[in-house]
This record gives sequence, C-alpha cells and structure tokens, in this order.
Amino acid sequence: MSALRLGPGDEVLTSDEEHPGLLAPLEAARRRRGFHVRIAPFAELADAIGPRTRLVACSHVSWVGGRVVDAAALAASDAMVLLDGAQGLGAVPTNPHELGCDFYAASGQKWLCGPDGSGCLYVRRDLADELDPPWPNYGSLAFDMGLSGPLFAWSLESVGLLAEAGLDWVHERGAGLAARLANALAERGLTVSPRGRSTLVSWSSSDPEGDMARLAADGIVVRYLPGRGLVRASVGAWSSEEDLDRLVAAAVR
Repeated sequence: MSALRLGPGDEVLTSDEEHPGLLAPLEAARRRRGFHVRIAPFAELADAIGPRTRLVACSHVSWVGGRVVDAAALAASDAMVLLDGAQGLGAVPTNPHELGCDFYAASGQKWLCGPDGSGCLYVRRDLADELDPPWPNYGSLAFDMGLSGPLFAWSLESVGLLAEAGLDWVHERGAGLAARLANALAERGLTVSPRGRSTLVSWSSSDPEGDMARLAADGIVVRYLPGRGLVRASVGAWSSEEDLDRLVAAAVR
C-alpha cells in the first residue's frame, strides 16, 4: 500500500469482511496519500467497481466465514487488484496468473506452517518498476538481500513438507474436511456462515468468546471473531475426522 502511487481523486475499493492486517495499512496509506476508500459487501465487490476505482484491495479467502472472492470478475475490470492471501496461500489453489491479480500478499505462519514474521508478495512483472520501495535500504537492492537465516530455513522446510505431501492433496483434504464440518454443524441446527471451497468454517453464537473458552477446556482450539457473533474453526489437511466429530459434539452441547 505504501508503494502504490495513489492520491486525491483515486478510489480504493475494499470489502466489509477484511482483516485488520489489510485495513490498517490501507488506512495509513489513505492518510498519507489522500485517496478515497469505499467499502462494499464481499460478495458484491466486482459489481461495486466504479470509474474512479484504481485499486481493489480484498481477501482471496474471507477470514470471516471462508468465502472465496470472484477473482475472475475483479480481474475483468480496469482496476488493479490486490489480494490478501493470508487465508488462501497453502489452503486453497493459488496461482496469481490464473487469478488475474496484480498483487498477492500472504503470510507464512498460517497455512504454509512457517514461522512468525515470514511472508511473501507477488507483483505482476510489468508493474514492479512502478513501485517505490517504502523503506529503501540495502535489503531492497537486487544484489544484497537481508534475509534471516533461521527464518528462511524454517520457511523452506515447511514448504518442502507440504510439497512432499502434495499440494493438490493438501488443498483437497483440507477443503473436503471443512465442508464435512460445515454440513455436520448445520445438520445439528447451528447457523453456518456463507462460505466457499476453503478451509474455514464459522457459525453464529450468542456468546462466541464463552464458546471459545468452553471448547478450549475440552482441548479444542477455535477462535471467536470480535464484533461479529461468530466462532470459527480452521481445518487443515492434518486434521482428522475424529477431530471434527469431537468439535461438532462439543459445539452443540
């Protein structure tokens, strides 16, 4: 966000389901550059793009309920597209060329199973020279990369392990188990949030923070989403059917 040349008269379109990890740098850039930010429903982003929209900045997979953005519809517009892949990379098939996005940013500690502080940014090649490095130093020069050795080694090992298991299998297994969980919760009477083919499952709760604590006492790790009345489970390829059965039984208790 700091590197993009946006200013007064430009509009950035984002959604109503964005994580602070996107909203915070977006707001900081808005204050510095003076562009306008407009918010639209996640499922209606493509239709909300207008003549002033220079950039669409949104999640590839919504952290709220696991919906997957219509990347093809966004790419069909004249606006640049920046996808936040924190809940995408490692969890669902991710090919920036197929998605048609201009930028894809993702953290490494989530679905890539890497260390805190790791991540990556894809930039479409023909746009790379237009970006101004926000913190130019020796680490931003091609001949000298300032990487943490242990951090880099951990990241490589994590990616290597997923590749050994097979990314296609990882994606299919995780998404398949998540769909199984969503169906089981709905069958037991819980209201499951709209979702796509992803690894996240959220359901409504009158006391989401209390439910999270109650499930934690049973050895089941979920999270609640502040201000949204939702509890969310993250289901990976490493989860088991027994894990899901325990969660369903405890969630409806």
